[in-house]
Parts: sequence; structure tokens; C-alpha cells
Amino acid sequence: MIPFGPQLIGQTEKALNALLQTVLAGRDLTEREWVALRLASQFDGTPDLDGFVAERLHAPDAGRLTAALRDRGFLTDAALTPRAAPWSPRSARTSPPSPHPCGARSRARMRRSRPGC
Repeated sequence: MIPFGPQLIGQTEKALNALLQTVLAGRDLTEREWVALRLASQFDGTPDLDGFVAERLHAPDAGRLTAALRDRGFLTDAALTPRAAPWSPRSARTSPPSPHPCGARSRARMRRSRPGC
């Protein structure tokens, strides 16, 4: 086991970055755009979305980044658009559960007769 420290943090960061690149592959979204969308999903309405993202992104070109995301249909002046919903952490929490393959009414009965249901 690697002790907590710079080596562990570096390896964790590389692993997470590789996972993110896999998720973003073929989706026409860069890592910086993904970060900006994640920040925009946390926007609470005060004072403005561009300022909110810029303050947290710590990048001088944050305004251009949010403007480009608006032009591509990912943002409005105050929120994510439905096109950006898959990138929102809220969408993962609010998605309805997938239906059980055995049906809601018969789950208990089916569990006894068919393992895995």
C-alpha cells in the first residue's frame, strides 16, 4: 500500500484523468469545458453565471469558455440547458431508478423462485 503523500495523490490524479478522458472521448467536450459545466451545475443564482464559474475556475479566459458553451447550446445565461444535463452531477442523483426486470409487484415472490430477481 502506498502511504498518503505526493506519490499517491499523483497516481490517483492520473487514474482519474484517464477515466475522464475515456468518458469525454468522442463527445466533443474538453476537460476544461467539462469542469466549467460541472461548476455551472452548482450555480446558485448569485450574482451571475460567468462570474461564478470564473471565480472557481481561476482562469483568465473563463468568460470566453462560458460564452463558447452558450454558443454550443450547453448553457443559458443562468443555467445548464437540457443538452448539458448528462454532465450535471444532479442528473445522476435525480434520474429515476431503472425498472426491475421481474416487475415491482412480484419481486419478493420471484426472489424466492428465481435467484437474481
